[in-house]
Amino acid sequence: MTKIHLSSRTKVLWAISAVALSAVLLAGCGAGSNGSTTTTPEASDAIAVETGSLSKTQFVSKADTICKEGKARLDKAYTSYTHREVLSPNSNDAEKAEWAEKLLSSVFGPEWEGEIEEISSLGAPASDQSEIVSFLAKFQQNLHELETHPASFFEPSPFFETTQAARAYGLADCVKSLGG
Repeated sequence: MTKIHLSSRTKVLWAISAVALSAVLLAGCGAGSNGSTTTTPEASDAIAVETGSLSKTQFVSKADTICKEGKARLDKAYTSYTHREVLSPNSNDAEKAEWAEKLLSSVFGPEWEGEIEEISSLGAPASDQSEIVSFLAKFQQNLHELETHPASFFEPSPFFETTQAARAYGLADCVKSLGG
């Protein structure tokens, strides 16, 4: 079987997606000082965001750090995966979808779910809670869509809505990590 190397652009888009997702998750991470949470029914699994004493600047900094660290982990795991699981240049759509599904379930999905959980518990500024809930719900929704339709992994920007929400809140490193 011939080993397929994804283009640099594809690798960058996936890495960016991973980092952006990480950033989204970081935005909700931290210990909440008042224990307040908000959930949203938009996501398949309701997102609960704790609020705390972090300022927006502190929250963005922590979330962006999570995104950077998540991207680094995903870059390493993706490289390892593509060395183990070779996708032939002659692969049909079903084979590509199966390859992407395995990648999502073993590498990207667990990382992004962890980031969402971490960000949601950061202790978001109470005044920004609804923006963080919206961002994380979009992240969760985009991830669910990828898991449901793994072939969309090969599309240019499967996390478009997530990157828009991250950009609106100022999570620059999260946007970069998701390819936005």
